Formats: sequence, C-alpha cells, structure tokens
Amino acid sequence: PPSPKPGNFFDKKAETPEKPGITGYDDGFQTLAPVSTFRPDSRGLVDLSGNVWEWIREPWGGDDPQSKDLGVVRGGGYTTRERDELLASFRRTLPHTSRAPDIGFRCILIEAEKPARADE
Repeated sequence: PPSPKPGNFFDKKAETPEKPGITGYDDGFQTLAPVSTFRPDSRGLVDLSGNVWEWIREPWGGDDPQSKDLGVVRGGGYTTRERDELLASFRRTLPHTSRAPDIGFRCILIEAEKPARADE
C-alpha cells in the first residue's frame, strides 16, 4: 500500500464486493476528502495525488487528428487503486466533454515573484 495517508485513494472504506480497495490502506474517506487533509510534500504542496483527477493543459498525441477531442488528466482520484495511477505524474486521456465526481481541478496558490523551485 502507499505510505501512511499520502492522499485520498480507493481504500477499504470505498471498496465494494465487486471492486476491492487498496489492500492495507485506509485514508478515512469513502469519497472526496477536504482540501489539505493530507501532509504536504517536500515542497509544501498538498493533495497532488488522489481526491480528484486533475484536468491539465497538456497536448496528447501530437499531430494525431483524433487527439483534438481528448483532454489529459493526472494524479489519480479517490476511485484509483492501480499502483501506477497513484502517482501524481500519471496521465490519461479523456474526451473533453467528460464529467464525473472524481474529475476536477486543483488550485495552486503562489507568491508573486517567488520561484516554484530553488533552481529556477
């Protein structure tokens, strides 16, 4: 299982007889968790993985004409149990018109004139 409470994923509280949760993981939420429930990462950012899949502005498929109808989401949601999908870096495509309780946006607040990383 993921390390203790890194985010809101498909745990034992959300599991059903048809779809088991992540073995040994309990984040305490069956569906959405309040913002900032989980500990920050090394950069002080919270909730980058889990809770909702995040729509991002990133092209998928290059010049493929069929990719024009696809959007990209990342970071897994509270319905996520697959190991590779638990990573904030995992991306998948969905039609632009997709709507679901586990798809949304993440808001990031920044300080003006302050770089996101020390090497910037």
